[in-house]
Amino acid sequence: MAGRRRLLVKIIMAIKKIYVCSHCDAQFPKWSGRCLECGSWGTLVENITDAQTEKKEEAKKLGDAKVIDLRTLKGGPEKNGVSTLEGHEAGAKTVRRVVDYCQVHGVKYLTLYAFSTENWKRPPIEVKGLMGLLTVFLRKYIREMNEKGVKLDFIGRIDGLPSAQRNAISEAIKSTSANKNWNLVLAVNYGGRSEIIDATVKMASDIASGLIKAADINEEKFRKFLYYPSLPDPDLLIRTSGETRLSNFLLWQVSYSEIYFSKVLWPDFSEDDFKEALKFYSEKQRRFGGR
Repeated sequence: MAGRRRLLVKIIMAIKKIYVCSHCDAQFPKWSGRCLECGSWGTLVENITDAQTEKKEEAKKLGDAKVIDLRTLKGGPEKNGVSTLEGHEAGAKTVRRVVDYCQVHGVKYLTLYAFSTENWKRPPIEVKGLMGLLTVFLRKYIREMNEKGVKLDFIGRIDGLPSAQRNAISEAIKSTSANKNWNLVLAVNYGGRSEIIDATVKMASDIASGLIKAADINEEKFRKFLYYPSLPDPDLLIRTSGETRLSNFLLWQVSYSEIYFSKVLWPDFSEDDFKEALKFYSEKQRRFGGR
């Protein structure tokens, strides 16, 4: 009987030990052997709560950003010998990790460039794959987003998407609308120029209807016609994959954002890369045109 008790205690202790995947940062129990998300090996963490506390303390040293807008480059994975669609699938997993990084480091707003108005020019099979991936991602991880208190929103010409994607987006918005801990905004069928044009058309319509006067238009009033007027301007814009252009992303909003360029491909973007970007931001003295 005593031997059985000792065996039971050992089993319980083994189950309580938590590993953190060295590849995707997911947590998994010792008995599983490998990460349940990606199949990689992990590093043992005896007390996951203490580990999270250490990360939060480290985040305070780096400084907090109220908003972080992350630009992703969807074409980059081929450089690592990975097919385009496989690269997009890997990039979708990175989204989950980066949401976790934001929570650990106190970043309340995250905007991701998921699909641009120019992406329709890509091969039909790739566009179809991206649309399918968006639907699968939303329906697969809505429960996880709710558990973490993440509120999902979208910017872009959503009406121009296929019905399946419009329905999935509508369901995601409705399902997470009450969440208040974090904000994840996906830019889908989005273009910075398109947003400014659409805002101008709406504003012109209101002027023609007599709802507002042209003489009263200023930046604050114009902002109300943007896709998401209440979304704060980004403090930090991160551009991955070694590219050094904005690619038509948030052209109105990033006027005074700090811009960090990373050579790391989006699917490979790790927490260390994320912390490097936050460190870059924390060392900046923001003047907004003043002294």
